[in-house]
Amino acid sequence: MIFFRRIWADYLDSQGIRYTFFSALMAKEKLNEEEEEQEEQEEQEQEQEQEQEQEEHKQEQDEHKQEQEQSMFLQKEVHICDTSDLISLLSSEVKEFLSV
Repeated sequence: MIFFRRIWADYLDSQGIRYTFFSALMAKEKLNEEEEEQEEQEEQEQEQEQEQEQEEHKQEQDEHKQEQEQSMFLQKEVHICDTSDLISLLSSEVKEFLSV
C-alpha cells in the first residue's frame, strides 16, 4: 500500500498536483488515538503506583508509630514492692506534702 502511495505521490508531484491520501491520514489519526490511549493508560498506571506507594508509606509510618509506642511502654520502669515498702513510701510522701 505504501509503495503505491509513493508511486502516486511521485507522479502527482511531477504534475504539480496537490494531494492528500485519506487512507494515510486515517491511519495517522488512528495511530495518534492509539498513542493517546497508551499515554492515558500509562498516566493511570503511574497514578495507581503513586497511590500504592503513598499507602505503603503510610502503613510503614503507622507500624513505626506502633513500634515506638510499644517500646515506650516496655521502657517504663516497674517497681515491685511489698506492702510495708508501699506504706513507707506513701507515708514519706504524705509527710512531705503536709510540710509544704
